[in-house]
Amino acid sequence: MFHGVDKRLNRFVEYLMKQGNKCLRLKKTEVSQTNLILVTMDLSLIVLMSGAVAYVHFQGCAYIDAL
Repeated sequence: MFHGVDKRLNRFVEYLMKQGNKCLRLKKTEVSQTNLILVTMDLSLIVLMSGAVAYVHFQGCAYIDAL
């Protein structure tokens, strides 16, 4: 079940990246696996950092402790 969701999300991110490349009028609009991995890492870091910020806000502890 999760394998199907993963494929759909990858296709969606790939589509968004291709459209972004077209919008920026880049010559190469293909999206590589490396690009997908980098986007996934960036999104994971954003989720982790925003969760830590929310924890610090509501608990009042140090940011490093929230990570």
